[in-house]
Amino acid sequence: MDFMYTYSDTVISRIIVGIFLSIGIVGCLSIGRRFDKFFKLNSDTNGTIGAFLSVTGVFYGILFGLVIISVWDTHDEVEDQVQSEASSLRQLYSVSALADPKNTHHLRDHEREYARIVINKEWPAQRLGNDAPSQYLEGYRVLREIREDLLLLNQESGNTISLSKNLSDAIDQLTIDRDVRISQVDAKIPGPLWKALLVLTAVNMLLLWLIRVENIILDVILNSAVSLAIGLVFTFCFIVDRPFQGNTSIDSSAIEAVYKNEMGGYAEAE
Repeated sequence: MDFMYTYSDTVISRIIVGIFLSIGIVGCLSIGRRFDKFFKLNSDTNGTIGAFLSVTGVFYGILFGLVIISVWDTHDEVEDQVQSEASSLRQLYSVSALADPKNTHHLRDHEREYARIVINKEWPAQRLGNDAPSQYLEGYRVLREIREDLLLLNQESGNTISLSKNLSDAIDQLTIDRDVRISQVDAKIPGPLWKALLVLTAVNMLLLWLIRVENIILDVILNSAVSLAIGLVFTFCFIVDRPFQGNTSIDSSAIEAVYKNEMGGYAEAE
């Protein structure tokens, strides 16, 4: 379903809501009416079916609530992690300024290069859901060069112990934040959870079709309303499910702000 994230949120919502509306209306007019004749449904059976629907509806609501909370929490956590990486990069660049200016130009050049790679190369790969290690090798290469610069800087300029520790801690934290970000590129709701949600959706819609409503127009309106609500919630879960994909994905603005405001550069495409 990765191809769906290439469309705008409006298109995605129309597709998903349209599918559920179509299923709800068609099921109401065809399957529901056939069950009506086969089982000889009447107003007396509505109470029994309604009781079953209330039970399955409770489980359905709980599962849907868990999914919504899960996707929203994951999205927030990943966004916080991106902010943390930006802060770590800012900290590293700021601490680098405390070292001997004559020997820090290579270090700061590599730090700016790291920011450009993250913005111009890694983020486009993330938006495609590409978590292949080859897409992120260049960024790790630059981090190794920064570590080599730090080691050389400490040897040649004789930095104080506190400054050396601050530089080392900053690069370590940046590496940790980067690892966490990359690990979340393919973050999504587990497949079995989606399947369970779809099965419970089918069960509840089937029970809804079994409820006897004499007025066909009213029956269609009620089923359409329920289908619309289900489709909208599914749309929300689908759009927010993958933090780095789609129009609502987390962008690189936090890293760009550090690159532009702190490093004096511009995130221009290479």
